[in-house]
Amino acid sequence: MLNDVVIRFLYSAIAKDVVERAIDTGRRVLTDCFGLSCLMTMCGKDSCLLLLDRSFTILAVHAKDKPQLKELVGKCFDISYKPKIDSDTVAKFVRDLNEPGKVILYFYHKSGEEEGLDYYLCFATDKEEDDIPKFLVNTAKNINDIAAVVNKYNAEKKYELLVRFLDHIEDGISACDKDGRFVYVNKMCCEMTKTPREEFIGRSIDEFVTNSFLLKILNKKTSIVDYEYFLKFKGNAMHLYNSGYPVFDDSGNIIGAIDIFRSMKRSRKLANTIAGYEATFRFDDIIGESPAIKERISLAKTFSQSTANILIQGESGTGKELFAQAIHNYSARKSEPFVAVNCANFPNELIDSELFGYEEGAFTGARKGGKPGKFELANGGTLFLDEVSEMPIHLQAKLLRVLETTSITRIGGSKPFFVNVRVIAATNRDLEEMVRDGKFRADLYFRLKVLYISIPPLRERREDIQVLADSFLKKLGKAINKEVEGIDPKARRVLSLHSWPGNAREMENTLSRALCVCKGKYITEDDLLVSGLHPAGRKFISQKEQMDTNRKAVMETLKLTGGNKRRAANLLGVSRQTIYRLLED
Repeated sequence: MLNDVVIRFLYSAIAKDVVERAIDTGRRVLTDCFGLSCLMTMCGKDSCLLLLDRSFTILAVHAKDKPQLKELVGKCFDISYKPKIDSDTVAKFVRDLNEPGKVILYFYHKSGEEEGLDYYLCFATDKEEDDIPKFLVNTAKNINDIAAVVNKYNAEKKYELLVRFLDHIEDGISACDKDGRFVYVNKMCCEMTKTPREEFIGRSIDEFVTNSFLLKILNKKTSIVDYEYFLKFKGNAMHLYNSGYPVFDDSGNIIGAIDIFRSMKRSRKLANTIAGYEATFRFDDIIGESPAIKERISLAKTFSQSTANILIQGESGTGKELFAQAIHNYSARKSEPFVAVNCANFPNELIDSELFGYEEGAFTGARKGGKPGKFELANGGTLFLDEVSEMPIHLQAKLLRVLETTSITRIGGSKPFFVNVRVIAATNRDLEEMVRDGKFRADLYFRLKVLYISIPPLRERREDIQVLADSFLKKLGKAINKEVEGIDPKARRVLSLHSWPGNAREMENTLSRALCVCKGKYITEDDLLVSGLHPAGRKFISQKEQMDTNRKAVMETLKLTGGNKRRAANLLGVSRQTIYRLLED
């Protein structure tokens, strides 16, 4: 049994104001190895062995039949008991006690290159032992050897885990040292370059490419973020979107660089998702029971399986874009972008750059880094050109060139971009007549009209009026949290007899206003009148009466939207300027 002298001394050597200390990963490895290395020791009943860190915090205690000494773990010796000894030497200290005797402490300081292997061994006994210094040195060696192996294993496991994480990232990652040699590439980088990892590691970047993004980072010693460039790798051209970062040591010296890159196609897909360039409507969203609309749906489904361009013709409000989106979502391109451009919404000088993009510095006000055009953004998917009849004649020639060559060149640029885009064009005008009048190019007309769908107006498919009205009423009621039970018979008759020059869009806006002013459970004929719909054969109301009813509809709508004029304008199908004008009059 360990004698009371040693125990009493060890407890007295602990400072009264001890603090508990957290043991990090390195210390835990050291502690575990201390236990393993001391399974066979010279520690008997009159001695014990302690493992201390550099601050003399006790990490572990090895003593036979004295479990109470385990309470010392996490505490530290009083500063007056810390010996000043050099590494790899054994220092002997004798502590005389008046009663019942003395305690001999042997301290051995072991410092290692491995992290967490700088420590003290303390052997406490009340007897002289000649071979204690040798025992401490051998024990320290065992601890170091085992801990080094464990640390290396843990580091390799951590590295293996990190590599596994990075291999599951869908972006390419590569890193080089300060001399421009690859030190790491992830799985996606290997897949994009079609090169195994073993061919990269240790080899100079110059062996593979001449315009490496990593070398630019090394030379500039600064980050380059969101950079678009073309890379020729083993004879293959890649269009990439990169961000690269230099890596420095603690002294500020550059030790390497890392870049994260993805294909431009994937970057555009992400940008399209954020910008909302996606089709939301499907054929199930096209409401109608008439043979005419069912025939067009069937035709559109057939056309969706082709990659040929489509021309959709129909009056305003008939749902041309709805058909275009449904065709896209029914095609093999459904997972790719759907980009819509209204050719009538852009000034002539801007639509060129919107469609084809521009390079940095192409003109005054050009965005730094340039800007991709709608053709680039739609690459792999569908480009919907609404109101294509409004496209300027000079731009029609460029569009024809793109359709013939399947490539574009940005404004101010010289490199062509090959694009795989299916074009769906729509118009509410007679393009054949415009061709005869010289207002639309005949060659472009035939390029666009490979496949053709003509959407009939609502007045030619009156059997769809009631089913459309019920559908709109249900949707609009949910939008403003005001649902009615339906439309009364007189109001339905008014709807059926109306000519609907604005087609489905006019009906939706009319019912939106009627829902806002409705006071009962059903939409009535008067509600439709207030909403601006004039029944067939009924005398038109005066302009003042119309303004009053419009103002009333606006006020009711503003109550429902909590005063939000933008939302009220959307519900009523008018502009915000109209809302302000009606409120001011």
